[in-house]
Amino acid sequence: MEKIILKKLGFTFVVLSMFIFIAFAGIIFFTESKTTFQELDETIQQIEVLYKKSEIKNIPTLDEQTVFVIDGNTGKIMDISQDNEQEINIDDAESTEEYVSILRNSINGKLIKINGTKKFLKTKNTDNLILGAYVEAAPVFRTMRIQITCFMAGMYAVLIGVIMIVRYHLKRYVLQDISSIKSSVKELMAGNTDITFETKYYTEFRQITAVLNDLKDSYKTKRERMSRMISAIGSHVAVFECLYSINQNFFSDNIPCILGVDDKEWDEMIKTPKGFEKYLTSLISDSKEDIIALENDRYISIVSFHKENEFYGMIMDKTEDMKMKMKIEQELHAAQEGAEMDPLTLLTNRAGLEKKVKTSLKNEPGQGTMLIFDLDHFKLVNDELGHPVGDKVLEKFAGCLKSYFRKNDIVARMGGDEFVVFIHSNIDVDILSDKLEALLGTVRQELSSYYERYGLSTSIGAAYVDHSINSYDDLYKCADDGLYIAKRLGKDRFYINKDHRE
Repeated sequence: MEKIILKKLGFTFVVLSMFIFIAFAGIIFFTESKTTFQELDETIQQIEVLYKKSEIKNIPTLDEQTVFVIDGNTGKIMDISQDNEQEINIDDAESTEEYVSILRNSINGKLIKINGTKKFLKTKNTDNLILGAYVEAAPVFRTMRIQITCFMAGMYAVLIGVIMIVRYHLKRYVLQDISSIKSSVKELMAGNTDITFETKYYTEFRQITAVLNDLKDSYKTKRERMSRMISAIGSHVAVFECLYSINQNFFSDNIPCILGVDDKEWDEMIKTPKGFEKYLTSLISDSKEDIIALENDRYISIVSFHKENEFYGMIMDKTEDMKMKMKIEQELHAAQEGAEMDPLTLLTNRAGLEKKVKTSLKNEPGQGTMLIFDLDHFKLVNDELGHPVGDKVLEKFAGCLKSYFRKNDIVARMGGDEFVVFIHSNIDVDILSDKLEALLGTVRQELSSYYERYGLSTSIGAAYVDHSINSYDDLYKCADDGLYIAKRLGKDRFYINKDHRE
């Protein structure tokens, strides 16, 4: 600050001194020229008297001064002081007429080049004669330079003195207070609202510090008011305001807690308003939903507004709401799965099967194979050995189906001893036949004791989805017809109802 002020002050003095120099030089030149021409005028008056007596040659003159008489018609030198130059050559005169004209027009004095050097010339016209005198300009200019140099030296001495006085008073009454105010402003911009703006001397800066202290107090109380209002609303809502014009942020105290950031992260992101805005903008842009999932298993919602030099808004903590929502969704999903699950075998039940098959037919039209299973002579086992044994048989058979088919195939119990498997593609008839034949053998082996004693086996009806069988009801009926045909043919077998027989 001191350097800038002194630099500008010095520049002002330099410009001012240049104007003074030019004005003073003009005054000196005018004064010295006037004095010189007055002296020449007095000399010419002497020439007028002495010429009549033919004594001009005897006039005592200085080396740099010459007096002369010239014929006004021919330009010829009639008489000239003998101690000086004996020729008068005017550099700008190219002819005798021009030569005479210049001499005649110098009655008021003129600075002109004679015999190769600058001279002060003055003449007087009498009849046909031109009386004149000139003196070398160099001594006059030398005197002028000495006077100007002395003046400028004095002026620069005054300038240095003024600068030293100004510098002293700047340091004492201005710069110390400015430095103190600047340091306090930096601390305030960094977020320290406990500082106080002070000045050492009672100057105009004291009024400025009073205004700055009021401004600082308003910042401090503004943050406190924001936190009190938010505390009254609830800890799940936080507000922020970023003012770019003063590089200052205002937050309610609960923002770090809602964002789930530690002190180090928080200090880094709030260094500048732009830094905090960039952080929030990145959270918003990375999320496609209104609810933003943070890395620390927290959920927030941000409402922000942009205005010239301002960025402000609210941050709402949605963590508890989202946890409650996910819990409800899990419970609903579990309840839904329970509603679509057979409690004994833990397979899909009738309602679940119908829903899943219809979805598959909608997503992959023209694709699907349905198999319906019915346990032969199961009623005999159930009646003689009791329902607990019958339930174990059903569970064992369900285990055979689950292990035999793929995980993405739908395995369901329709009720009683009826089971259904839905495969999402149309399997080649030969492959399906081999698969079902192998499954019949597996069932006989797994239920061998019941097979040997009660003839417990399974009959299978199969049907394909095609251009005429493309709904759940039609597909189920066609497979059920195939099951009926398998039982009618002797049970313990399968029938693929590819011709849609009834």
